[in-house]
Amino acid sequence: MSSQRPIIDANTICGFWATRQMDISPEALARVMQQGGVARYLAVSTTGIFHDYRAGNDETLNLAQQFQGMVPVATVDPRQYVDCFSELERRSEQGFSLFRLFPDLQGYPLNFSPLQDVLAKLNELGKPVMIPAPQMGDATMLAEKVAFNQTPVILTSVSCDNLGEALSVMKSCAQIYLESHLLNSPDAFEVIVSEVGPDRIVFGSNAPLRYFASSYLSVTTAGVSDNDRANILGGNIRRVLAAKTE
Repeated sequence: MSSQRPIIDANTICGFWATRQMDISPEALARVMQQGGVARYLAVSTTGIFHDYRAGNDETLNLAQQFQGMVPVATVDPRQYVDCFSELERRSEQGFSLFRLFPDLQGYPLNFSPLQDVLAKLNELGKPVMIPAPQMGDATMLAEKVAFNQTPVILTSVSCDNLGEALSVMKSCAQIYLESHLLNSPDAFEVIVSEVGPDRIVFGSNAPLRYFASSYLSVTTAGVSDNDRANILGGNIRRVLAAKTE
């Protein structure tokens, strides 16, 4: 697998997942990325999702120093409200270029005031955020929360079932982007490009929880121009992160 320009995978994960009988270790992730020809991959630790976000962010930072191509992604849990903001500031100062939130895995709703405050703080810090919007209504609610934000908000876990809703909010909120790992319809990318343009789709695989090849092939077989394809596979997320993955 290759691309004329470097591939950047915006959605990867590593660590230990108690309910998944599969190897998602940093070593396994690195192998998948190498086999896929990925130059840079943005990774978050499961420790930060399921246990302690401070320890998880430390772990991700350390792993990025060990594995070539890994770019550390930070997370916080808005349920632990008081400590979130100092952690966001600390990780921003350390150079983390993307933050992720996991309401679906941590069990809080999108209509949650602490989440609103975290999103506002990330906007204040000038940091993009990735957040899942798998259900009907999720993208609409998130768009309302970030309507006045300036920094990019990347919706992940959008599928062809709720792509129409995502496109609708993207038309009214220029700061909203889509991550691609569930966009597996033959014409999904063509529809997005025709409706909102090619510059707000970022490639992600959710590897090693999902097969890298399926996400990659969805992009490489899409009926878009070679230039648009290269931007989806790396150029768009590079711009979102202000070239910090170079």
